[in-house]
Amino acid sequence: MLVRQRRWPVARWQELFEEHPILQSYAASLVWGIYGSKNELLRTFRRYPNGILAHGSGEIEDLEERDTQIGLVHPLELDEETLTIWRDHLGRFKVKPPFAQLDRPVEVLEKDHGNRREITFTEDIQISGGTFLSRMNKRGWIRGSVIDGGGVTCYYKPFEGAGVEAILFLEEYWVGFDPMDSFPLGKALFAKLSTVERGSYTYDDPQPDDPRVLPFAKVPPIVYSETIADLQALIAGQEKS
Repeated sequence: MLVRQRRWPVARWQELFEEHPILQSYAASLVWGIYGSKNELLRTFRRYPNGILAHGSGEIEDLEERDTQIGLVHPLELDEETLTIWRDHLGRFKVKPPFAQLDRPVEVLEKDHGNRREITFTEDIQISGGTFLSRMNKRGWIRGSVIDGGGVTCYYKPFEGAGVEAILFLEEYWVGFDPMDSFPLGKALFAKLSTVERGSYTYDDPQPDDPRVLPFAKVPPIVYSETIADLQALIAGQEKS
């Protein structure tokens, strides 16, 4: 929900996270954002265990606007002052989030890399089939097309809220690959969401010069950061062929 930037209308959020007896406690351990009609972050708040909604500074939040939505806040959306306020707040109240939210690793695009279209640090990294599946499934990546001989061309991760998907190309990998055997990874890139066709014997994986492929400068910062973090976690401890 955080990574894919899921948003809920206020009434739906209240139904899920204020009225549901289990999700109430879940909501209380996270920092939430109120987003405007253009998906811009307006304010942040937390639901206290007693049901009160308040900002990190303690000011009460009423959720008055009717044309707003609510979602989990990513640290890249916050300035340093607000981030510090919330970290201090969570520490003071001894709140332990169920996953890394404000302290998750972030990757910022270097200014001179904006025109690049390929992520190359994954290329020729050797990884076992079992490690690959475990790490990719855990992070929400999905198998791409299955072609001749049961070959799998790629794994991809859709970011619906941003209209982008990340694609990692594979080499010498197929359905039923032995989890103990290793294979080399390929490069990765970003494409416009839902522009790549996938299915059995479907050959539509885009090349870097394809108009569907986005230069890094046009990839939303959260999508870029989460993709780079995923791929770095994927290849951790692996070696090049």
